Amino acid sequence: MGQVQIKPHRVSGLFGDELILGSFLSKYFFFLIIIFLYKKNKIVLISFGTLMILLTFVSGERAAFISLILLTILYLFRIFQIKKILLYFLILIFSFTVIVKLDPVVKERMILNTISNLKIIDNLKNIKSFNFISKTHNSHFQSAYLMYSKGSFKDQLLGRGVKSFRTNCSKPQFCDTPGGCCATHPHNIFFQIISELGLIGLFFYFYFYLHIFVAVFKSLLSNSIFTPKNALEITLLVILFPLITYGNIFGTFLSFNFYLILSYYIAASDNG
Repeated sequence: MGQVQIKPHRVSGLFGDELILGSFLSKYFFFLIIIFLYKKNKIVLISFGTLMILLTFVSGERAAFISLILLTILYLFRIFQIKKILLYFLILIFSFTVIVKLDPVVKERMILNTISNLKIIDNLKNIKSFNFISKTHNSHFQSAYLMYSKGSFKDQLLGRGVKSFRTNCSKPQFCDTPGGCCATHPHNIFFQIISELGLIGLFFYFYFYLHIFVAVFKSLLSNSIFTPKNALEITLLVILFPLITYGNIFGTFLSFNFYLILSYYIAASDNG
C-alpha cells in the first residue's frame, strides 16, 4: 500500500501530512558528505547525492531544492574539478528535464508556478513594483517589517516576542495587503528575527552568519583538506541564508535540525 498524497503537487513520503521531505533531505545532506570524507567513495557520494536532489525536486519544496543545489555547488567545488562539476550539473539538468516531461504535476509546481509567482517578466518591465517570491510571501514580509518599524523603541530593540507574528499579523496597522497578511510565521528568517527578536536578535544572527561566511570563503580559497567542519560550515551558511523562504525558526522541526547541526559543528571545531 502506497503513501496517501496530501497535496497533488507535493510529495511527503514517510512524513505523511508533514510536507517536509525536501527540507529534511537538505538539512541532512551534510551526513552524506561526512561519510564520503571518511570512506572516500565518490561513486556512493554521487549516487546518493543525485537521488536526494531528485527526490527534493519531486517533493515540490522549492526553497529546499534551491538550498540543496547551493549545498551541492559548494560541496563539489571543494571535492571535484570544475570540468567534473559542469558534467555533473549537465546530467542533473537532463534528469530534471526528463522528470518535468514525464510528470506534469512537477512541471506545474516547480516550473510554471515558480515563474508565475515570481512574475519575472512583469518585474523586469516595471522594476518599481518588484514582486519578491510571491504576493502571499510579500504580505508576510511586509507585515513582519511593519511590526518592527511601527514598534516602540523597546519593540524595535527586543522584538515583540517569540512566535508573536501569528498574533499580530491580523492587526490592521501591520497589514496593508487586501486579503490579509497572516500565517504562523513570516516564512523568512530575517523578517522573523527582526519582528520577534528585534535588533538585538538580528545582531546575533548576522554576527554568527558573518563568522560562518568568512570561514566558508576561506575554505573555498584554500587548498587544504576538506574536513567535516568545512562541510558543516557550508551547511550552516546555506540553511541560514536570509534571501530564501524559511519555515518557523522556533518550530520543533527547524529548531531540532539547527541545534543538531550546530552541536556537530561545535564538536568538529573543538577537534580542530
